[in-house]
Order: sequence, then structure tokens, then C-alpha cells
Amino acid sequence: MSNTMTYDDLLKLPVTKLREIALTLEVIQGVHGMNKEQVMQAICSVKGIENPYKKEAEKRKAEARANIIEMKAQRKTLRAELAEKKTDMSKDEKKVFRKKIKKLRRETRRLADV
Repeated sequence: MSNTMTYDDLLKLPVTKLREIALTLEVIQGVHGMNKEQVMQAICSVKGIENPYKKEAEKRKAEARANIIEMKAQRKTLRAELAEKKTDMSKDEKKVFRKKIKKLRRETRRLADV
């Protein structure tokens, strides 16, 4: 194998070929006890290959965190508004507020899994 391998090239190879590559590097130990992801990470760290998908995932997580913080603030204001106006509101209006709060809570949990 040449030194000009990319992350995608490694991704296409089966685990047995990746283990062979790792064994030739001699820096990596315990190759046979590793799964594909672990072998790929070890090879990439030794050869200096970057994972392009990792940056995208980190970017998505950062955006999700920002959205979660914003949604929690919205939920907090809705709860405060509901508590403040609880006696003046009709049953249907309270139901609408509770649905909005529930929707925001579900969305924050969904974004947390990203």
C-alpha cells in the first residue's frame, strides 16, 4: 500500500487488509483485538490521515448545542408565562402552552442525540 491513502480508501478496505497494514507499521500493537474503527483510527494517527467526516460531525454537534440552548430558553420563558397567567387563561389556552413546551422538550432531546 502506498503512503498516499485517504480516509475513504481505508474505509473501503476489509478489516483483514487494515490489520495487515497496521502490522506492517509496527508502531501499532494489539491489532487483532481491535475492530475496524479502532484499526482505522490507529492507522490514521500513525500516517497522519485526517477523517473528513469527523469535522462535519463536530460542526453538526456544535450547531445542535446552540439550538438546544436557545430552545431551553424559549421553554423557560413559556413556563414562566404560563405560571404567571395561569389563573387568567382558559383551559384551551393552557393546553396550547403545554403543547408548545412539550414540543420544545422533544426537539431538544432529539437534537441531543445528534
